Amino acid sequence: MDVWNAFTAVLRQSSSLFDTIDFAREMHISRAMSLSGLQDPFRFRARFIGLEIASVLIDEEGKLQLDQARHLLQQFEAHRYFIGPHLENDAFLFEHIRSSLTALIQTTAIHQLLHKFSPPLCHSRAERLIHNTLWPAPIKKITSAHVKRAALAAWFTYLRQTTGSCFATAPAILIQAEQPLQLLQDLYDLLTLGALRRIVAGKQYAVPLCPSIEQFDITRPLTGFSPFALSLSPGLQAALAAAGFSLSPSELESYIAQTEDARTPKELIAAILLRLFELTPTDLAEEKSLQRLEMNPLLAKHSAVYYQKPSARASKVSQWTKAQDLATAAYQALGDCALLRAWESTLASFSDVKLDIGKWNLYVSLGLHPDYSGGIGAFVYAKINKDSQNSMLKWLRFKESMSN
Repeated sequence: MDVWNAFTAVLRQSSSLFDTIDFAREMHISRAMSLSGLQDPFRFRARFIGLEIASVLIDEEGKLQLDQARHLLQQFEAHRYFIGPHLENDAFLFEHIRSSLTALIQTTAIHQLLHKFSPPLCHSRAERLIHNTLWPAPIKKITSAHVKRAALAAWFTYLRQTTGSCFATAPAILIQAEQPLQLLQDLYDLLTLGALRRIVAGKQYAVPLCPSIEQFDITRPLTGFSPFALSLSPGLQAALAAAGFSLSPSELESYIAQTEDARTPKELIAAILLRLFELTPTDLAEEKSLQRLEMNPLLAKHSAVYYQKPSARASKVSQWTKAQDLATAAYQALGDCALLRAWESTLASFSDVKLDIGKWNLYVSLGLHPDYSGGIGAFVYAKINKDSQNSMLKWLRFKESMSN
């Protein structure tokens, strides 16, 4: 028995230790993530604990359970963090949970604002965020309980930067830790109004909800990962399970070994699903071409319109597309809190709210100066310079022909 197994065995035997949170399951998945190296186990643990707590604090009727919050706070006061392999930073995670529970218990304004979270939401993209935030819970119809749980999960999930704007992540971390009422108000505005609003120097600015979380996990390069290491990834296993396929690690390793050209987890998932659906890239290209030509499903004959039944291949392509969407959503949902990342990404839009800073960021990031190699400015300068030289050559040739 290795150190990880010994550690999880102790957790299972300690029924009085955090009996409302399945830490043994968390450590099992976290260990697999560490062995695979494909996703960040720390961010997974933050997301897992935040979601577990949110599920406990909001009952099926959508009511806040303050008694459960007090019970959890007592446990987090007694057990500030775990000592175990690769858990060095979990003390920060536990401290965030403890301080958040304290604020929840002591702040009446938070109870009142939390009570307002309920359907209907602003649009389908906000509903998708709720589904992804609460994954893998099966949700047929979003209720008040689901919206409240998602909001609390976003609050209790310890925010760390991956890729993206540090101009947004730094204040976002401070807001989550020190101004939870502002965070919950932002989440409420995003889900019900579809926008965030801020007043700067007496002027109101608004930015729309960014429904997509950053793509770091699903698009990270697979360079250096062996098929065996990738087969241990809980994210890949969860992705394929969400698509309806349950593969053992050895089966998954075999499929990965046959997919040498996949450069990212997203491409790897798509390629494996192609094999599972017995499709090829050529099938996808041909079906896409047929759809573009509008040959399916409508055919016209004798001025009447007939509906043509989709072919077996077209049906499989449609199933593959839906399965790929479910798989990629599950892969990302396992390792991160969708609503929290959407809030962070939306907040990033305010980093350019000061016009001078916005102009400078645009100038530098797009490379508008012609001396910035590879930027837009250098490209436009080279294009204009080439066109000018060609025009000048044509003019000189024209003058020369006229003089002759």
